[in-house]
Amino acid sequence: MGWHGNSGRAEVVITQGTALAIEVRNAQSIVSAYVPHYALVLTRFAALDAAMLARVQPDCVLFPLFGPSFDAHQVLERLHGLRFQGTACVLTPHLPAPQMVLEELRRLAGARDLTLMEFPAPGPTQP
Repeated sequence: MGWHGNSGRAEVVITQGTALAIEVRNAQSIVSAYVPHYALVLTRFAALDAAMLARVQPDCVLFPLFGPSFDAHQVLERLHGLRFQGTACVLTPHLPAPQMVLEELRRLAGARDLTLMEFPAPGPTQP
């Protein structure tokens, strides 16, 4: 698997696979930054169904914490209902307590492989 969570932040082991991005702005930049060898498929939340997952067979699904017409909880519920077995990657702005958000989403999603990805990723700190 190419995505691994660590304290609410994403660590990446570059592997090949497919990422399904649900209404993610700059999805290509995000995938290129974290897993450049992943193929990227873009979709809308309304199109996320069993047929879509069967066609794409994603290793990971990327989606924002808050989308234009949905939130991460709704995506996680749908993925659970569709029996998605891959990694769910929630894109977030900087959060003051990412571990608390991660724990809440995991509670809502069950034991799903879930990672928060701060994007844009934090840059180097200035002295």
